[in-house]
Amino acid sequence: MPRIMTDAYRNASFIVPFSEDKTEYAVVKPLTDTDIEAIRNEAAKEGGADESLMHKFFLRRLLAASVTGWQGFYDVAGNELAFTPEMLREICECDPEFAAALAIRIRNVARMGELEERKN
Repeated sequence: MPRIMTDAYRNASFIVPFSEDKTEYAVVKPLTDTDIEAIRNEAAKEGGADESLMHKFFLRRLLAASVTGWQGFYDVAGNELAFTPEMLREICECDPEFAAALAIRIRNVARMGELEERKN
Protein backbone atom coordinates (compact mmCIF):
# COMPACT_ATOMS: atom_id res chain seq x y z
CA MET A 1 0.00 0.00 0.00
CA PRO A 2 1.60 3.31 -1.03
CA ARG A 3 1.87 6.02 1.58
CA ILE A 4 0.95 9.44 0.21
CA MET A 5 1.80 12.84 1.69
CA THR A 6 -1.25 14.96 2.46
CA ASP A 7 -1.80 18.43 3.85
CA ALA A 8 -2.51 16.97 7.30
CA TYR A 9 1.21 16.16 7.65
CA ARG A 10 2.65 19.33 6.08
CA ASN A 11 4.07 20.50 9.43
CA ALA A 12 5.01 17.09 10.83
CA SER A 13 8.55 15.88 11.50
CA PHE A 14 9.65 12.65 9.90
CA ILE A 15 12.45 10.23 10.63
CA VAL A 16 14.20 9.09 7.45
CA PRO A 17 16.24 6.02 8.41
CA PHE A 18 19.65 5.23 6.94
CA SER A 19 19.97 1.90 8.78
CA GLU A 20 17.59 -0.99 9.20
CA ASP A 21 17.60 -0.69 13.00
CA LYS A 22 16.85 3.07 12.69
CA THR A 23 19.82 4.14 14.81
CA GLU A 24 21.06 6.26 11.90
CA TYR A 25 18.52 8.72 10.58
CA ALA A 26 17.76 12.26 9.48
CA VAL A 27 14.90 14.30 10.95
CA VAL A 28 13.13 16.20 8.19
CA LYS A 29 10.05 18.23 7.58
CA PRO A 30 8.30 17.72 4.26
CA LEU A 31 8.41 20.38 1.56
CA THR A 32 5.46 21.18 -0.66
CA ASP A 33 5.80 21.69 -4.38
CA THR A 34 5.33 25.42 -3.75
CA ASP A 35 8.17 25.39 -1.19
CA ILE A 36 10.46 23.62 -3.62
CA GLU A 37 9.64 26.00 -6.46
CA ALA A 38 10.41 29.00 -4.21
CA ILE A 39 13.74 27.39 -3.26
CA ARG A 40 14.49 26.76 -6.94
CA ASN A 41 13.74 30.40 -7.81
CA GLU A 42 16.03 31.69 -5.06
CA ALA A 43 18.79 29.32 -6.16
CA ALA A 44 18.39 30.52 -9.77
CA LYS A 45 18.83 34.13 -8.65
CA GLU A 46 21.88 33.18 -6.61
CA GLY A 47 23.46 31.03 -9.32
CA GLY A 48 22.72 33.37 -12.19
CA ALA A 49 23.40 31.97 -15.65
CA ASP A 50 25.61 29.18 -14.28
CA GLU A 51 23.25 26.18 -14.20
CA SER A 52 25.72 23.95 -12.35
CA LEU A 53 26.12 26.55 -9.62
CA MET A 54 22.34 27.01 -9.45
CA HIS A 55 21.92 23.26 -8.81
CA LYS A 56 24.44 23.40 -5.96
CA PHE A 57 22.63 26.34 -4.36
CA PHE A 58 19.30 24.55 -4.87
CA LEU A 59 20.50 21.40 -3.10
CA ARG A 60 21.97 23.39 -0.22
CA ARG A 61 18.78 25.47 0.21
CA LEU A 62 16.50 22.41 -0.11
CA LEU A 63 18.33 20.54 2.65
CA ALA A 64 18.53 23.63 4.87
CA ALA A 65 14.75 24.08 4.57
CA SER A 66 13.96 20.46 5.39
CA VAL A 67 16.63 18.82 7.59
CA THR A 68 16.18 19.69 11.26
CA GLY A 69 18.51 17.12 12.80
CA TRP A 70 20.14 13.71 12.52
CA GLN A 71 21.47 10.87 14.58
CA GLY A 72 24.29 8.45 13.81
CA PHE A 73 26.09 10.43 11.10
CA TYR A 74 29.88 9.95 11.20
CA ASP A 75 32.88 11.33 9.35
CA VAL A 76 35.33 9.02 7.58
CA ALA A 77 37.40 8.63 10.78
CA GLY A 78 34.35 7.45 12.73
CA ASN A 79 33.71 10.66 14.67
CA GLU A 80 30.04 11.41 15.19
CA LEU A 81 28.85 14.56 13.44
CA ALA A 82 26.57 16.78 15.48
CA PHE A 83 23.82 18.44 13.47
CA THR A 84 24.38 22.11 12.80
CA PRO A 85 23.44 24.23 9.79
CA GLU A 86 27.17 24.71 9.18
CA MET A 87 27.79 20.94 9.13
CA LEU A 88 24.89 20.49 6.72
CA ARG A 89 26.47 23.08 4.38
CA GLU A 90 29.83 21.31 4.74
CA ILE A 91 28.28 17.98 3.75
CA CYS A 92 26.72 19.64 0.68
CA GLU A 93 30.12 20.99 -0.29
CA CYS A 94 32.30 17.97 0.55
CA ASP A 95 29.95 15.03 -0.10
CA PRO A 96 27.44 16.14 -2.74
CA GLU A 97 26.49 12.55 -3.57
CA PHE A 98 25.29 11.95 -0.01
CA ALA A 99 23.51 15.33 -0.01
CA ALA A 100 21.74 14.42 -3.27
CA ALA A 101 20.68 11.04 -1.82
CA LEU A 102 19.28 12.80 1.23
CA ALA A 103 17.32 15.17 -1.04
CA ILE A 104 15.76 12.20 -2.83
CA ARG A 105 14.68 10.76 0.52
CA ILE A 106 13.14 14.10 1.47
CA ARG A 107 11.13 14.20 -1.76
CA ASN A 108 9.88 10.68 -0.94
CA VAL A 109 9.43 11.17 2.80
CA ALA A 110 5.94 9.63 2.86
CA ARG A 111 7.32 6.38 1.45
CA MET A 112 10.83 6.36 2.97
CA GLY A 113 10.21 7.94 6.37
CA GLU A 114 7.96 7.62 9.34
CA LEU A 115 6.39 10.18 11.61
CA GLU A 116 8.84 11.19 14.31
CA GLU A 117 6.19 10.73 17.00
CA ARG A 118 5.82 7.09 15.92
CA LYS A 119 9.54 6.26 15.78
CA ASN A 120 10.42 2.68 16.86
